[in-house]
Amino acid sequence: VAHRDEQGRVVTTGPGERIADLDALPEPAWDLFPVDAYLDRHQSGGVDRGRSMPLLTSRGCPYKCSFCSSPQMWTTRYLRRDPARVVDEIARYVERYSISNVDLNDLTAMLTKDWMIDFSRAMIDRGLEVSVQLPSGTRSEAVDAETARWLHRAGVRNFCYAPESGSAATLERIHKKVKLPRLRASLQAAIEAGLTTHASIIIGFPHEGTEELLETYRFVLQLALDGLDTVAVMVFAPYPGSEEYDRLREQGKIIHDERYFYSSLLRSAGATRSIHPRWSASELAALQLAFLLSFYGLAYARRPGRLAQVGRRVLAGRQESVMDQFLSTKLAQIMGGVMGGVMGGVMGRTEAAG
Repeated sequence: VAHRDEQGRVVTTGPGERIADLDALPEPAWDLFPVDAYLDRHQSGGVDRGRSMPLLTSRGCPYKCSFCSSPQMWTTRYLRRDPARVVDEIARYVERYSISNVDLNDLTAMLTKDWMIDFSRAMIDRGLEVSVQLPSGTRSEAVDAETARWLHRAGVRNFCYAPESGSAATLERIHKKVKLPRLRASLQAAIEAGLTTHASIIIGFPHEGTEELLETYRFVLQLALDGLDTVAVMVFAPYPGSEEYDRLREQGKIIHDERYFYSSLLRSAGATRSIHPRWSASELAALQLAFLLSFYGLAYARRPGRLAQVGRRVLAGRQESVMDQFLSTKLAQIMGGVMGGVMGGVMGRTEAAG
């Protein structure tokens, strides 16, 4: 907790003692919050699968990725809830709010095979007809063919991987403990089990060179060939509290002005100030677009039936993948603009006639 004392000085109390027994914590007091206002609008961190509730099954992350603030915020002590209690909470939300989907918003939702299978068994035993998504990304080490089948039986439908880069040198610099061949094997198991898969990639790390970028580009193309459904390619933005952020601020490359704080709210590469020594914000935006066009062009050329499936789902108002979500949002924006223009024209003619 931070506050100002009587002399106006900033005082911080320091970090509090962490609660190790997560099952002892009460559930969120959703009854004090207008939950239905969000459920009715299908607000979700993932794709629109109906009335969706967010849920956490853990705290912390045992890894120290240099672009993430978790090591400073939560430390690397990883704590889990009892999977049976997690399922009990989901069951209560089904009863109280008639939800049809749950978003597991953990930093690292799936870490051990035993926990995933126990969670799946509990979901199956309760007979809960809800889908489960992991929109924040997860580790791939424990997700093999057996685990993927259990997860699908339990209702898990959307699975997000977070390789971040296809370059071994970049992965080492950002302390990303991921083995890309193992991730690809896990991806294949998830696809064969019927999961809709997504991956997140980051480009433009300040220490990333052309060769590392090309390695990541080739890896993204390989994911398209492997059958990954969708990919998000994001331009690096330093999070306050992360190792990368602290280093850049010490080097004077981060200036805390209004533009910095405003651009931190945006995801568009063109709206941010580049901190890369070689590539401008517009160049990074062009690279981002090139990655995305290459991935989707190759993915749909390899599996043209998927594009037709996306079109049918969008027209039917259903979402299963991030592409469905993107196109549905754009279609709604276009239709909203058209209707707004029509109504504006009608009102203008009415006023002129009057």
